[in-house]
Amino acid sequence: MAFNTSSWSVKEDVNKAKLKFEIPSFSDVVGNTIKGQMINSKHVDVGGSKFALRIYPNGDQKAAKGMLSAYLLNESNHDVVVDYTISVEGGKEKSAESAKIEKGSGWGWMNFMRASEVGTDLKATVEV
Repeated sequence: MAFNTSSWSVKEDVNKAKLKFEIPSFSDVVGNTIKGQMINSKHVDVGGSKFALRIYPNGDQKAAKGMLSAYLLNESNHDVVVDYTISVEGGKEKSAESAKIEKGSGWGWMNFMRASEVGTDLKATVEV
């Protein structure tokens, strides 16, 4: 099932950018997805690398019940070491420093926040 999402990025420097990702009517999305089902943002280019945000509305397979999972994906053809912050408007913010993310994989939090704490629309930002 395809969901109505929007994502855009703002390049702040050669090695710094913000990626914004919105999922409208988030409670409906939670009700129409199963644990382990993901939704990806578009990617953002930062310093020769490509990144995207992956959200699991009902958590990934290992997440606690009712939790949202959030991961930064490395969509580059090489491994990266990166500092980043994922934040959800009106909710949580978590950061990682010098996170080594292998090509084609992600780094983040399986229990990022309770899905029920998200407002009407999920509005997430990743600063890389």
